[in-house]
Amino acid sequence: IADGDHIRLAMPQLTEERRKDLLKVLNAKAEETRVRARRYRDEAWKDVQRQEKEKLISEDDKYRAKEVLQKKMDSFNKELESVQGRKEREILEI
Repeated sequence: IADGDHIRLAMPQLTEERRKDLLKVLNAKAEETRVRARRYRDEAWKDVQRQEKEKLISEDDKYRAKEVLQKKMDSFNKELESVQGRKEREILEI
């Protein structure tokens, strides 16, 4: 339906089967995001280890950086779980 500058589309209600498919896609995307975040964390950790070997940072700094990386990963994973949970509830709403 043309409504001035906008176009309005009538969308049918989601079926139970389509909702389950959307949940599978959501879970797959969330897992991809977790894997990518772990890869970035590993790259950052390798960079920290390289800096320590080149004597650019101390061993204490290396372990502090490791703790910071882990805290950021934990925070990221918690936020990702929160967003995933909200989206799951949104998809399952009838």
